[in-house]
Amino acid sequence: MIAISAYSQNNSNKKNAPNIVFIFSDDHATNAISAYDGIFKELAPTPNIDRIANEGALLKNALCTNAICGPSRAAILTGKYSHVNGYYKNYKGGVFNNQQWTYPQALKEAGYQTALVGKWHLASEPIGFDYYKYHISRGEQGLYWNPVYNDNGVNRKEKGYATNLTTDFALNWLNSRDTKEPFCLLLQFKAPHRQWAPDTKYENLWEGQEMPYPATFNDTYEGRELTAGDTEMTMDYFTRQDMKMTPSDALSKIDRRKWSQFGFKPNEIVTPDENLNPQEVREWKYQKYIKDYLATIRSVDDNIGRVLAYLKENGLEENTIVIYASDQGFFLGEHGFFDKRFMYEESLKMPFVVRYPGKIKPGTIVDDIVSNIDFAPTLLDMAGVAAPEQVQGKSFFSNLKGETSKIKTYIF
Repeated sequence: MIAISAYSQNNSNKKNAPNIVFIFSDDHATNAISAYDGIFKELAPTPNIDRIANEGALLKNALCTNAICGPSRAAILTGKYSHVNGYYKNYKGGVFNNQQWTYPQALKEAGYQTALVGKWHLASEPIGFDYYKYHISRGEQGLYWNPVYNDNGVNRKEKGYATNLTTDFALNWLNSRDTKEPFCLLLQFKAPHRQWAPDTKYENLWEGQEMPYPATFNDTYEGRELTAGDTEMTMDYFTRQDMKMTPSDALSKIDRRKWSQFGFKPNEIVTPDENLNPQEVREWKYQKYIKDYLATIRSVDDNIGRVLAYLKENGLEENTIVIYASDQGFFLGEHGFFDKRFMYEESLKMPFVVRYPGKIKPGTIVDDIVSNIDFAPTLLDMAGVAAPEQVQGKSFFSNLKGETSKIKTYIF
C-alpha cells in the first residue's frame, strides 16, 4: 500500500511541495567530475554538475549495491536490495516486476506529475509516470545517433544526438505540464555508456593532448592473478568499434559487424600499427577510450546547464530539488580496467550531487556512507511523502542538512 502525504489531501500545502528533477546518467565515474577533484579536473571540467554541488551538497561515499545498470536502477526505484526487488541481471537476464512499489508511483499518488525521459533499461513498461519516452534500441541500451524511443507506447525514431534529444523532450514536457501541480522529472541519459560516441562538435576535443594515466594503470595483479588478473575489462578487450576504426566498404553487413567486434575475445589484438609493443598498444587504446568517454560527458554537462537555465528562467529554481547521479561508477584505466562489475571502489562509488535551496546549505560535503537503496526514501522525505515499511533504504535528508554524521548500519 502506498502512503499518501498531506500534499495530496490539502491543495494549499501541495502548492508548496518541492519539484524534483533527478538527472541520471549511465556509467559516469566520480573521477570524471571535476567537483570530485579527479585527475581530469583541469582538462575536462564539468561546470554545470559542479554548480549543483557548489550550490548544494556533494556526497563522497554514495555506493551502489550492484554495479551493473539495470539492477542499480531497480534498487533506486524500489529502495530495496536486488534479491528482494527481484532484478539482479541486466536486460534479457530478466524483466523488472513493474507491479511492485516504486517511489515515482508514491509521488504520483501524492499529487505529483511524473515523467521519465531517456534510458529506462528495465525490460518492462514504466509504471507510475504520467508521461514516458525511453530508449528501446539494442535491448533498451539506446543509440547515440538517431535513436528510437517508446513515446507513451508509440515507437518513434528521432533524428539527432541522443543526449541533446533527451533533454529536448524533457524540457518539452516541462513546458506542457500543469503549472499548478508539483512535478518529478526523471531525465536519464544513455551517456556515457559504451560505445562512447561524442557529439560531432566534440569528436576531436583533445586532439594532440596526452591525457594523464591513473596511478594504478600498470597494475601487475600480483597476488590477484586469478581475480583481478583474469577479467575481460582490461585494455586488451577494446574492439575495433570502440577504437572508432572503419571497416572496408567492400565487406558485407555481417562481415562488417564481425570485423568491428574483433577484440572482444582473448588474443584478438586491436592495434593501429603492428610495430607497436604491447605497452604502446595499451596506451593508445586508453587515450582513445578516455578522450571519447570524457567528450561524451561534455554533452551531458552542457545539457544539465540547459536544464538549470530553464528552471531559473521559469521561476522554478528556488522550489526545485535538482539531483545528478549515475547508476554506478566506472573504471577509467584504474588497475588497467574499463567497465564496472568488479568490486573495487571505482565501480561501486556513485556520483551524487544535490541542490535544494533553503534546505541544503551551499558547499555541503557529506562523507557519510549511503547507498542507492537510500535514494527513494530520501526523495520521498524531501517531498514530505512517507515510504512504506518494506522499503529497506533509509533517508539521508538529515545528513544533507548537516543534522547528523552517523553512518548507517545495514541489515541484509
